Amino acid sequence: LEYFASVDGELMSFATVFAAYDVYIVSLTYCAISTHYADRLEDFENIISYFTFKQPVFAPPVQDDEGNEYVLASHEKNVFNFYVPSTWVVAESGEIAGAYFYSTEGDKSNVTLMEYVSAYEIDGAKEYWEDFQKQYDQPIEIVSVDENAKLADRDAFAVEYKTSMNGGNYKIKQIFLASSNIIYIFTYTSTEQFYDAHLDEVAKMIEMFEFKK
Repeated sequence: LEYFASVDGELMSFATVFAAYDVYIVSLTYCAISTHYADRLEDFENIISYFTFKQPVFAPPVQDDEGNEYVLASHEKNVFNFYVPSTWVVAESGEIAGAYFYSTEGDKSNVTLMEYVSAYEIDGAKEYWEDFQKQYDQPIEIVSVDENAKLADRDAFAVEYKTSMNGGNYKIKQIFLASSNIIYIFTYTSTEQFYDAHLDEVAKMIEMFEFKK
């Protein structure tokens, strides 16, 4: 599409190319003062000829053994793939991979998978959890501890606990995986009313978690 318009009293010429990509409409525009528009038009055409799309933003859903669909909640820059049920809503903004469940009954359970890079080497997942408890400013009631947990077939440390946040009472399951100076933290948060309802789904999310090859 070629067109022109007056911008701040100057006549400008435009050329825009539209393309459908995944769930988006992408546009590429060349703009120049009309008297110089033809001078760089060939450059713009060359840019178009070399332009390529990366792999699709949204990976297709995958199915588990029971035929349930799971979608990718992690980002392109993450070193891992983190899948959640397609019935959950993937968090599209922010740096942390995550998703939440929404129901009219008030269920707002959510999961996140965070990758934290420390300035120093982390001694271990259990030690990180112990340091976390010291820094957390709310009371914690530990429900269960699993020192033999796994995340992506690697040794991890898991804990379930109850705590209060923002005026509400919650039950949380976390899995900590330490690797050199990096800690990976899976977190499932829910109210006690809805916590048990998603445990099977949470177990599947943990099972499907993998590091990219």
